[in-house]
Amino acid sequence: MDYGKSDVRLVRVHRDGSRHRISDVRVDVLLEGRIRQGYLYGDNTDWMSTDTIRNSVYYIADQGFESSIEEFGKDLVRHYCATGPLTDRATVSITEKLWDRIPEGTDGHDHAFVRAAGLRTASVSGDGETFQINAGITDLQVLKTTQSGWENYLKNDLTTLAETSDRILATTATAEWTYSQSSEVDFDATWTGVREQLLHTFGDHYSPGAQNDIYLMGRAVLKKYDVISKIHISLPNQHHVEYDMTRFGRSNEKRVYHATAEPSGLLQGEVVRA
Repeated sequence: MDYGKSDVRLVRVHRDGSRHRISDVRVDVLLEGRIRQGYLYGDNTDWMSTDTIRNSVYYIADQGFESSIEEFGKDLVRHYCATGPLTDRATVSITEKLWDRIPEGTDGHDHAFVRAAGLRTASVSGDGETFQINAGITDLQVLKTTQSGWENYLKNDLTTLAETSDRILATTATAEWTYSQSSEVDFDATWTGVREQLLHTFGDHYSPGAQNDIYLMGRAVLKKYDVISKIHISLPNQHHVEYDMTRFGRSNEKRVYHATAEPSGLLQGEVVRA
């Protein structure tokens, strides 16, 4: 049994003189423990109200939240386990909207920002002393205009798709990875590096199918970061179909495409360190 608070919206402004940083997050909290009496008998003794759970997010953010969302999650888990008499374990899930500085000079604007691509995620579970930490990225839209194909697949009476060795590959990528340790990890630098590696590997080879991209991207991340034990990647194939121009008396030399809204091919897989 567990309970908590969902969709707690928080914007934390980090002020270092005139130069600011922002953390724009959504927080979900679940508490586990000796809470059966509340479910079975309606006995709320020592239950932490969900209002208190929400307020704790803002309180801890005011006292800290100076670095990564993973460290913020650890601070919240410690707080809930220390202050909830019935709480044995807490899980804090955080989704962060990313903001880049608006270009100005060499280092960007001091306090004006523009939304960046993708969403950063983290999930921290623990008893206040030990932690399991997952991190990830979602809503990362990527596309390559060539060096992708789909050939030699099963064909039967229901197959209408023609083979191709040159197509657009477009997807909205999601990745989640598990850290093998919860201390002495630079979570900000690792997350940025994983994102960069995923993007680099997506574009650095000929793709015979998105399933192979998943393996190559995951393998590259594990090779680069020893502190990551496994990574799960989802690459829905958002189809781009060459538009039929022959009815207008013209040929389409891979110039004009119809981007289909749905359905999309769903490819996902997990790469685990041996």
